[in-house]
Amino acid sequence: MDDPFAPSSEPTTENIEQWQKYLRAKFSIKSQDFVTIIPIKEGNTIEDRWAKFDSREKQLWHKQLEINMTRQFYHLKGFDAMGDFLIPPAHLHLTNECQEFLKDNPSYDKNVFIMMKFDDSNSKLKEIDSVLRSALISCQLNPLRADDKVYPKDRDLWNNVCVYMICCKYGLAVIENNSRQEYNPNVSIEYGFMRAFGKSVLLLADKDFPKHPADVSGKLREPFDTNDVSNSINQAVNKWTKELV
Repeated sequence: MDDPFAPSSEPTTENIEQWQKYLRAKFSIKSQDFVTIIPIKEGNTIEDRWAKFDSREKQLWHKQLEINMTRQFYHLKGFDAMGDFLIPPAHLHLTNECQEFLKDNPSYDKNVFIMMKFDDSNSKLKEIDSVLRSALISCQLNPLRADDKVYPKDRDLWNNVCVYMICCKYGLAVIENNSRQEYNPNVSIEYGFMRAFGKSVLLLADKDFPKHPADVSGKLREPFDTNDVSNSINQAVNKWTKELV
């Protein structure tokens, strides 16, 4: 295509989300409608043409079916799917809660889930949270914590955390040594959940933490200094967000 706004590379399973987003905007396609890119093949029947698809083209076709079926599901539920947003099958019972969350925070690609200890009586933790939020906002991202708002009507804590983890494209896990010398188990579970679904997560580690747990010891992390929270966190967050581009 000659359109300068079109993706520069030919469609592949890796960039088809970008192509779909472009085509939907270009031709004002409704969220409930299918969008597919199909290679032109000669043949008298559909079977003849399908037989001429190579393995890469067949994979691209199946990927597009998956994307469109997912969009159909969310359309029937009352909201539009965006980018690589996906509610895991085991959490489809949270669809309504995710819908409400995305009404409050509609830019899935900007949502960042902050994983850290909650202790409003701890001034250092409050400072870390405040600096983190400011740093992420300055990078045009939307920082969120699970205590910001409760979405499940039964006020189930874990389900509420799951809504945040599902509806945030990115995560930021804080390992610190200020309140207790431990890697908070809640942070560990949330970090593992987001990583299991392939979401990019920044592991922000207090440089004075005495011993990193085995499950994250082999992961790249960015250090921060609790004696210089503002500068060290801003530096780490800025470095990470540049890598997301």
